[in-house]
Amino acid sequence: MGTGETAKERIVRVAIPLFAERGYAGTSVADIQQAAGLAPGSGALYKHFRSKQEVLAAAIDWHIADFERSSVLLESSLPADPLAALRIIVEQLIGSLAANAQLIRITLRDLDARPELADKIATSMLGALHNAIRAWLDKAVAGGGLRPHDTEAVAALLFSAISYYPVVDILLGQAPADIEPDRITAALVDLMGRGLAAA
Repeated sequence: MGTGETAKERIVRVAIPLFAERGYAGTSVADIQQAAGLAPGSGALYKHFRSKQEVLAAAIDWHIADFERSSVLLESSLPADPLAALRIIVEQLIGSLAANAQLIRITLRDLDARPELADKIATSMLGALHNAIRAWLDKAVAGGGLRPHDTEAVAALLFSAISYYPVVDILLGQAPADIEPDRITAALVDLMGRGLAAA
């Protein structure tokens, strides 16, 4: 969202960092209205959303849509070489999770009481990403670049290994063992590449 955004889009944009920093319960409708430049006490937010929870749901939808756009661009740009493709997947996923740091904070802090929103993230983001990685692995096996293996399990393992690094950094403010992203990427590509390389 940028220039030319509607009032509804502006409300969602400013609500995301408020929810991430203060928590859902700690963010009032008045806080959101003030951050969006709406008149205090005017109830202007309710012209666009029926409740604060609807704002949260819209914020999650916006993050999911952005994530899906990035996933489509990633999938269409992968090279045929499996190791080169794996490196791009690792780099892009780490970058995407870091870019969605606010959504990760909101998910871990506030969605226990809102299972329908947590399920949407699990299905639309995590599930779709797992399926995309598995589809890439299947394609690489079929093309002879990788040896046959349990692509469903390896896709889950790969996603878990990649996501652990940025999530710990987001939650604790420090990467695991304080290792730079480039080293994590190189180590993971080397490990997975050696294990899955076609004979």
